[in-house]
Amino acid sequence: MGGKRCRSRCRHWKGDEAIAPANKALRQRLGGIPIEGPHEHERPLLDNLEKQGEAYGIEARVVTPDRWLAEGDTVNVAGHTFEVLHCPGHSPGSVVMFNRDQRFALTGDVLFQGSIGRTDLPGGSMTAMTASLRDRILPLADDTIVLPGHGPATTIGRERATNPYLLEAMRPAPTRGL
Repeated sequence: MGGKRCRSRCRHWKGDEAIAPANKALRQRLGGIPIEGPHEHERPLLDNLEKQGEAYGIEARVVTPDRWLAEGDTVNVAGHTFEVLHCPGHSPGSVVMFNRDQRFALTGDVLFQGSIGRTDLPGGSMTAMTASLRDRILPLADDTIVLPGHGPATTIGRERATNPYLLEAMRPAPTRGL
């Protein structure tokens, strides 16, 4: 690591993605690097990490982050500042890390090229996902590069024009009659 301290950043805790950063032995082997995030709404999933690991046949240990991330927080990695956007939907505490200066977003399982993360898992919510897309993702500039947790990179502009979930999130809410 070239003598520089690093941090483990987690966008959300889920058995198939959080095993390595949640492993206490790994934390110790890497010199006690701090674990930051996800949002505190992930606590129920994190508290259940051992059982999730068992489901995948992987040993996992519960670790509480050194710092929970919240909407509006910033994190610094190697001199780059990221804004934390709380984007529930895939899971209750999913976050997107947005670098405003370089115009890219680490979207994890919130936004993929042409799709979004699943919302049918425990704690997932299509209603919350649609609100996250509308209120947190769509306001980003079209030239913002999206680096998703799975699949190829894309841009907000491309997704705004072609992603059926963003197109749905842009539709006006139905009005109720009197």
